[in-house]
Amino acid sequence: MSEKKLIITIDGPAGTGKSTVGKLVAQRLHYLHIESGIFYRAVALKARRERVRFTDEAALERLSSALHLQFQQNGEGNLQVLIEGEDVTTLLREEESGRGASEVAKIGGVRSALLNVFRQMGEQGGLVMDGRDVGTVIFPDADLKIYLDASVEERSKRRVEQLRRLGKTGEFSAILDDLQKRDHEDATRELSPLRRADGAIYIDTTTLSIEEVVARVLQEISEKL
Repeated sequence: MSEKKLIITIDGPAGTGKSTVGKLVAQRLHYLHIESGIFYRAVALKARRERVRFTDEAALERLSSALHLQFQQNGEGNLQVLIEGEDVTTLLREEESGRGASEVAKIGGVRSALLNVFRQMGEQGGLVMDGRDVGTVIFPDADLKIYLDASVEERSKRRVEQLRRLGKTGEFSAILDDLQKRDHEDATRELSPLRRADGAIYIDTTTLSIEEVVARVLQEISEKL
């Protein structure tokens, strides 16, 4: 599998396992794994800290263009995200960051600024990137496109469990409502709406374990090669 460095995209709504699957697939292939959503979450976090309104498109575009993220692995092999030397990994996983990311992702200037960053990352191949529009907009000519899906109820359960592992609590009903709202916004936004890319392989993860999904993706990669 290492002879040709591929670009692999994994798209789908929140809670379908995109990031976890992407990380594991990249580890098996010795590829770079990037969550496109991390960048939008980082823009939202930095905007809040600098008191930039999510309605101030010009300021958000400037902020996005100047954003410098650093990635490093901790002793456990987990990816840490740093902004100006500060580890903000946990902050970026909070619900507030997710909602903020949905807001800034609606802005064309922000998306354009980050699009250039994403494509530079993929110039040499050997990349697994997940998000909402990776296979449709960022890498429309990717070697392999995957679209993960799951019922909104199952995705809500997963989010509750994820929060529990982080030592936090979350009400199932509130998370369900939030996911339904984000699904609608992602699917209906004017710029780069969430949809299954042409040629993308559809995988419903509702009843599948992470390892089962990873195995399916690796099988598709093997067949592609």
